[in-house]
Order: sequence, then C-alpha cells, then structure tokens
Amino acid sequence: IRRDRYQRAGLELGWTGEIVATAGYQLTVINSNSYGQSQVRHRIMASATTELIDQLFGTVTATLQIDQYPDGLLVANDLQHQEFTNLEDENRSSLQVRIARALTSAWSLETRGAIWRDLGNPGAAAFRRELVYAGVIYSH
Repeated sequence: IRRDRYQRAGLELGWTGEIVATAGYQLTVINSNSYGQSQVRHRIMASATTELIDQLFGTVTATLQIDQYPDGLLVANDLQHQEFTNLEDENRSSLQVRIARALTSAWSLETRGAIWRDLGNPGAAAFRRELVYAGVIYSH
C-alpha cells in the first residue's frame, strides 16, 4: 500500500506604502514509501507594485523554486536505454512584469511579460517558457 505524507509551511511578509511589496518562503515536503516519489521543494517569492505615472501601475514578481528528490531519480538497468527525463521537474522559477491602467471601475488595460526557466536541474531537459500578453480586463 502506497502512503504519502504531504506537508507545507510558508511565511509571507507584506509592506504597504508608496510601494506595495511582499516577500515569502514556502517549504513543501512529500514523504512517500514509493521509491522515487519523495520530494522537497523550496520556493522564494518577491513582488512589488507601484504607480508609474498617471494611474499606470507596474508590478514585478520573481519566484525562485528549487526541487530536490531525496531518493534520487530512477535509472533503467538496460544500458542502451538509460535516458530518464522527469518532466515533473519543470520548476516554476520566473520573472514577470505587469503594467495595468484602470479605465473605469470595471474595465482596465493590461500588458504582461514573463519568462520561466528551470534553474534547479541542469542535467535534465531544458524548460523554457516566455509569455507576452496584452488585453482588456473586466471585473465586476
């Protein structure tokens, strides 16, 4: 019978002034009696939002995530087929920039740019993602 124990603890601090800033840390530990399924994840996050000019607000968010596998990774016994790539190892380290301006109490314009990179496992398949977005937001 497989048994997993999932534990997560975190701390987040916020400051409000001319800049609204937050910083946080999360620790996630998954203990499993199934070999290769245990994991320790460290995530550090920071974000800052400020008015740039004339009701135009900018937000920068950075996340650093490091995943560790206490059991190691499984390797096949067949010498010709030893390649092993854990796609779950795709981590969430990112840098994001968002600029927004309210048009009315319900409508706003927003642009966003973001990059994600796998910083914790250089030997595995490279994980890269980029996002550029512009849109209109309605919130009621």
